[in-house]
Amino acid sequence: MKNKPRFEFEEKDVNAWRGEDPEAEKAKKVEASTYDAKDTRITKTVRMRMRYGEFLRDQAHARTVEKGSKVSEADVLDEIMQEYIVNHKLHA
Repeated sequence: MKNKPRFEFEEKDVNAWRGEDPEAEKAKKVEASTYDAKDTRITKTVRMRMRYGEFLRDQAHARTVEKGSKVSEADVLDEIMQEYIVNHKLHA
């Protein structure tokens, strides 16, 4: 009975193969850890009137077409909320 051929493979650095720089990855992690946690997005389930939901959908679509890249309903809502907070001098 023949023996199966033995292949010896070098263990290669996967990050180097992918073209990633390990030092750049460390810098990204440090930068992300110092990121302001208040700007982190969370998921909230909110009941709203149908017309507001349709408005968000339509605005997201119109801005996506205008900008040429995806604008979500959450992005539109962020802008609206920020404008409301500034106009009403609320603290956020």
